[in-house]
Amino acid sequence: MNSVAFYKSAVVERDNYDKLLLPREVQARVRLSPKTIYRLRRKNQFPAPIVLGERRHAWRESDIENWLTSRSKAALACPAEAE
Repeated sequence: MNSVAFYKSAVVERDNYDKLLLPREVQARVRLSPKTIYRLRRKNQFPAPIVLGERRHAWRESDIENWLTSRSKAALACPAEAE
């Protein structure tokens, strides 16, 4: 019974964390190619990934959503530049 209470509290605590998106999920969400994402990263115009291992990385869902929101606001502010 004690382990069930621990399990439930661990699940509740985990809900406070961002979901991590893998590269394919990020590409699908932002509709950009891996090469374009890489170029934007090099220019510091795209969120930095979290390194999960030597050859594995992911992005926080909130970072990607914030980036998309900022791009939408920039396009609305300067519609001529967005085209």
